[in-house]
Amino acid sequence: LHAERFEMSDTVTHIKKMAFANSNIGTFIMSAQLKNYQSDIFTGANIETMIFPEGTTDIVGQLLGKANSITEVELPSTLESLTSNEFTDCQGLEKITILNPNISFPDDAALPENVVIYGFNGSTAQEYAESKGFAFMPIE
Repeated sequence: LHAERFEMSDTVTHIKKMAFANSNIGTFIMSAQLKNYQSDIFTGANIETMIFPEGTTDIVGQLLGKANSITEVELPSTLESLTSNEFTDCQGLEKITILNPNISFPDDAALPENVVIYGFNGSTAQEYAESKGFAFMPIE
């Protein structure tokens, strides 16, 4: 698949193994209803930006595993928490925008050293960034 922008239908709840392997996608908008997927769905893919739309309440495990080309991720206000492994293989990640001012972070989130966290002033994103030594940029 080669596309500047790909928006997954909100009717999609499952993704099969290697579904987007070797794809080249500028902006990928995930399904808010995704609940299950097989491993390695993004192996070898070149995806610049991953957006999780409003309505997303959970990012299941290592969904972005082997998606090391992603440079930017946007998380919606409906996402309540992160686990320690959503971004394990995202070494190219430079920017993560967090729209929930009260999102919960694990102590051991696997974020690359150079990532800049964007969030609201006074948010848990700012608190997390400052406590872990990440750069923080406020959004309006």
